[in-house]
Amino acid sequence: SGTALTDIQAKLLARFCERVTMMFDADAAGQRAALRGIDIAFNAALGVDIAVLPKGEDPDSYIRNQGVDGMRKILAGATGIAEYRIESERARVPGGRLDFLAQEKLIKEFGELAQKIDDLTRREAFLANVASLLELDIAIIRQTLKLTPPSKSKKEPQVHREILSKHAEFLRILL
Repeated sequence: SGTALTDIQAKLLARFCERVTMMFDADAAGQRAALRGIDIAFNAALGVDIAVLPKGEDPDSYIRNQGVDGMRKILAGATGIAEYRIESERARVPGGRLDFLAQEKLIKEFGELAQKIDDLTRREAFLANVASLLELDIAIIRQTLKLTPPSKSKKEPQVHREILSKHAEFLRILL
C-alpha cells in the first residue's frame, strides 16, 4: 500500500526546509500516489522536486542493488514538478511533441497547483517556469486560468481614502 505524506508531516517539514524531493516508483500506480503528495506539500508551502526510480525498483531495493552512490545519482537528477509532468506527458506521445490538448491539460493541472501557492512571487515564478517549459507566453497561461497579473503597487483603493477622510472629519468635529 505504500507510505503517504500527511498534512501534519508536510507542515512539520516546512518548519525545517523550503523544498522536498519526492521519490516516485516508475510504475503508474506509484506515480499517481506520489502526485497526491505534491498537493499536500504545496499546501504546506513546500517546493517540490521529483526523483524517479528505475522501473521495478523501490528505494530499499535500489539502495541494496546500487548502493548509496547510486541513490545520490537519482537524487541529483531530480527535477521540478513542472519539468517532471511535462516530460511524463511527452514520454506518452509519439515523437514527444505535445499538441494543444495536452498543453491545455497541463496548464489546467499547473493552475490547480499554482492556486495552492499563497506567496504571489512564488506563484508568478512557478507560472513563468511553466510558460517557459511549454514555450508559451505567460499571458496565455493566465488567460486560460483566468488569472490576472499581479499589480505593480499596492495602492489603497480611493473608496477607503474617502471613508477615512470622512471619519477624520467627524472625529475633528467631535473633539
